[in-house]
Amino acid sequence: MIRKLASGFAEPKDAKVANGTPEIWGAILITAFVLTCAGFSILPLVNAVRKPLDNKDYSRWYEAGRHVIEGRPLYEAQDGRGPFDFVYPPFAAVGLFAPPSLLGPTGVVVAMTALTSLAWLGSLFLAVRLYTGRWVHQELLLYLVPGLIALPYTWDIFFLGPPIMILLGLLMLAFLALEQGRRWLIGLALATAAALKAFPIVLLGYLVWRRQCLAALWTVVFLAGLLWLLPGAVRGFQRNNAELVSWFDAMIMKQSSQNIAQQPQIAFQWRNQSLLSTVHRLTRHVAVGSRVGDGAEQFYVNLVDLGPKGSNLVFYALMGLMGLTFAAVTWGPRGRTPQSRAMEYALALGLVLFATPKAGTYYFVWLLLPLTTACAFIQESPARSQRRRTATGLLAISVLLLSTAATQPFDHTTQAYGATTWGGLAVWCSVLWMYCGLRREERRATTQDPITLVGAHRRSLSDRTQLRGVSWCCHAPGSTLRNRNGRGQA
Repeated sequence: MIRKLASGFAEPKDAKVANGTPEIWGAILITAFVLTCAGFSILPLVNAVRKPLDNKDYSRWYEAGRHVIEGRPLYEAQDGRGPFDFVYPPFAAVGLFAPPSLLGPTGVVVAMTALTSLAWLGSLFLAVRLYTGRWVHQELLLYLVPGLIALPYTWDIFFLGPPIMILLGLLMLAFLALEQGRRWLIGLALATAAALKAFPIVLLGYLVWRRQCLAALWTVVFLAGLLWLLPGAVRGFQRNNAELVSWFDAMIMKQSSQNIAQQPQIAFQWRNQSLLSTVHRLTRHVAVGSRVGDGAEQFYVNLVDLGPKGSNLVFYALMGLMGLTFAAVTWGPRGRTPQSRAMEYALALGLVLFATPKAGTYYFVWLLLPLTTACAFIQESPARSQRRRTATGLLAISVLLLSTAATQPFDHTTQAYGATTWGGLAVWCSVLWMYCGLRREERRATTQDPITLVGAHRRSLSDRTQLRGVSWCCHAPGSTLRNRNGRGQA
């Protein structure tokens, strides 16, 4: 199996390397991936055996699954008064957590880590596939570099147990289905993600923006089935209706200046890296948590004090600006190359990420697609060109901002100021700049010579390895393909 997967990394037969074939390096990379997944799964499995009821989110998933199996209510506080212990929609408990709960706490950990591993592998391949238009014969660095940058977030997911990687895989599948025109599959993937954890439904707005009305309709149909029909058939429709109303009222409708998504203990704390929470911490006098070693003493990082309403206005203004910018740069038909379309998907995915009111640091594993498109853009840009230098500089600054969160274990200050949030926003802005450049090249290629659009964006990274004796004259966007004799070539 490893050899079969590794063959997908191999270059065409005429592309040799000095110290072995790319297939060998592909096998090494796949083996390292498998060992990493196994290593990340060890600690949760050990905790499942030693302390099954105190194993981060895995214990919550096991309890939610047992509630379904034993017919107990899903939405009730442990003390009868506080926030819910389970904050996901009913489908998550019925469709995702109940089946492995039949095998005990260890079964839940095995199932969730296995699904996370598959979703991680799928997301890596899908990100490259969306940008290049091909599954195989791709540069190893396109898998390795984004995967390494997002590795700390991946570790958090394995350690804590949230299904965030699964959601990412589902949305990437929706984008692939959009490329292939499979509208029912777009609806199924997006509806499943939204039924597991509500915030991915924001992507429905992108479908409407792109006039994918049939895909949006399929999403609504599948969402109704996953939220109402399936849980109702398992737990009874009257009970499911009541629980669905309770969940919606508590999780969506009841937001306040001290509470987000039934989690007041982390609503505006440094651990919440959502754009909403970060804006509130910087623009109002709200406790952001305690410093390492200071016990229960709270600290503050606000630059001004606008109050809750003022902070909300700042957040809505930022999201509105991002949304309007996205609408402006994507106005008109979608990009005519996989590269520009993949970057558009990356920007849409970023909007979903920044719109959610609660986001742990591990949510930023969703930067995998933006990072992949950025790395591929740099890889295919002409060497020593201004475009490549600028793109590399933007990505380096973004990764540097993200890396400042490494102080989290011994100092919470950088995270309180939103290190991960602003780093993620920098990645989004970098991809936005690259996307605008690609669209300009597309428009120029279309107006000057439609044939050059075939190669306007280097086709795919794998195709370039076969263009021996051909060079790109692309110091100016939209320039034509020329051979060594200087003659134009389609």
